[in-house]
Amino acid sequence: MELIIAMLSSSSLISAIYVSFVLKELSWKLGSVTKMPPYYRAFYLMGGLLFIALFARLMKTALLLVPAEAIPFPLNLEGFYVTTYHIPMFLGMVVGLWATLKYWKWLLEER
Repeated sequence: MELIIAMLSSSSLISAIYVSFVLKELSWKLGSVTKMPPYYRAFYLMGGLLFIALFARLMKTALLLVPAEAIPFPLNLEGFYVTTYHIPMFLGMVVGLWATLKYWKWLLEER
């Protein structure tokens, strides 16, 4: 059951990466019309950071199939997973939120 949940969480990361590139395209088109600076490039950074998190998640998922004593040294540390999964995901989401607000903040202010 844990393996199925791990695979589903990996698919949600793939969806988030796809959404980042859709937002990049929409923001690029809006920015070219309104002559905004190219903040849309931050979505590339978001996608890259989420890809690092996806790779770490897939490694963690693959380790579910291996006995605990056979896991190599750096991969069995909790700090390794924090630095390769949680931190890149957090930074990617913050960068994506920043870029999204730069382009689409006017929608929140519209009444």
